[in-house]
Amino acid sequence: MSARDTSPSFRTTTTTSPKRRNAAHPSTMPSPSCCNTSAADLSLNIVVVGGNIAGLATAYALKKAGHKVLILEKSNGMARCPGSVRSTPNMTKILDRWGLGPALVKCAHKCEKIVFRTGKTGDLVAAMILNEEFMHDIAADFFLLQHHDLYTMLYELAQEVGVEFRFECSVTSVDSTSVSVTVESGERLFCDVIVGADGYKSIVRPIVTGELNNPQASNSDSGELNLSFIVPASKMKQHEDLRPFANMKMGDWTSWMGDGYILHGGFSGEGRDFTATMVYKFHNNSIYRAKGHENDQSPLARYSIDLQKFEPKTRKLLSLGQLVFSRVYRPDTGPENVVCEESRVTLVGDAAHPLMPVGNINAATGIEDAQTLGCLFSRLKTRSQISQLLNAYEDIRQPRSRFVQDADRGQHDLLSLPSGPMQEQRNAILRSAMVDEEKGGHMDEVIFREVWGKEIAIYSYDATEQVDDWWTKWGSMLVRGSTNGASHSTNVEVSISRAGW
Repeated sequence: MSARDTSPSFRTTTTTSPKRRNAAHPSTMPSPSCCNTSAADLSLNIVVVGGNIAGLATAYALKKAGHKVLILEKSNGMARCPGSVRSTPNMTKILDRWGLGPALVKCAHKCEKIVFRTGKTGDLVAAMILNEEFMHDIAADFFLLQHHDLYTMLYELAQEVGVEFRFECSVTSVDSTSVSVTVESGERLFCDVIVGADGYKSIVRPIVTGELNNPQASNSDSGELNLSFIVPASKMKQHEDLRPFANMKMGDWTSWMGDGYILHGGFSGEGRDFTATMVYKFHNNSIYRAKGHENDQSPLARYSIDLQKFEPKTRKLLSLGQLVFSRVYRPDTGPENVVCEESRVTLVGDAAHPLMPVGNINAATGIEDAQTLGCLFSRLKTRSQISQLLNAYEDIRQPRSRFVQDADRGQHDLLSLPSGPMQEQRNAILRSAMVDEEKGGHMDEVIFREVWGKEIAIYSYDATEQVDDWWTKWGSMLVRGSTNGASHSTNVEVSISRAGW
């Protein structure tokens, strides 16, 4: 008997959704029917481990594709990050397809300019003007928004289509052979597919990769401290030298390129707070002990940052920072494979391709994963296609993920060069590729594309079109193979735990 016939509806341990602060504007939430994904002929039971951005997006996309989806999330479900998120054009395209365009316009700000300054002196290097003419080929806008707004939009979208949730539900083990997860209470849940969306220190990832050591769990003496903090505009206006920053246009973004660090900042949301992120390289573990201090809230003084590397204005900005959250990140190329040998467990988001936590494209890459899985599994017709579609997901996403990781790392290394001739040469190249606002002039698009070609390729990517292209090449073979082999394929029974769903 198939899972569709035997499996009851998911039964959650939470009868009401958790209270939410700073919710997106409900009046702007679109109908879920805006998504372009059709429903699969066969409905699967899918468990998503992890309910942050990538997990919510994946659950929504798979539910819209016609499957029963349960999210297991160890937290209480509160949108807890105070920082900003960049909806790069490749992400904006997907959110538009999901009907979230009006909500983005309501709670986000279109990024029209990115200003680059030297970290040591604060001198202007150049500005990237994201006008309509320049963004034409990318075919979508670049938005700045608050993390809690994006989280709430995706949570409400998933809830509206019927995704089920268990909050405060920690997964203790995953079994790819029986396709089951065990939670802290001892309950064991069986399903058809498991998706690991549980981030940098994923409990699902070792099941897929067989690796014993996750680089993000290391206590090595070098790495990168990622900080996210907020400075109230009211505080900035009390300091004359910070007033120019306090009066920045909504949607403008400034990057200070320093010796071993990058500091980004701008206003998003309602403009009450200047939201900043920083990646700071360290080579002595005494600067910050990773163990026990994940996503914590502490004064900046705790981190032993060398403030002499910063200009006086940004030094003062750092001293005014509130709600500091931090994570130690260690460069990690990610697993070679994102689908287990049994082709029943896969990874999305930072569990699949760990990027710098406060980077430009973390959220976008996880949402691309979600849309890819959703588009593929909307085409499911027989149970024998599960492994084929998961392998297709890996074939599509792994080359893209490698490209994104390499580009992200390359940009970070370029913008955090040590003081000296290489930094000066970089600044000269940036000036030639972009606009010096103090001297006037226009962006040289040819040189710009030579310098920022990888970023343009990232932003131009369309996850839906990539699945359509793959299906055009290989879909007919997959369908014929499944049809011809249907009589010989094993009909996998899906057991239900005694506790039930």
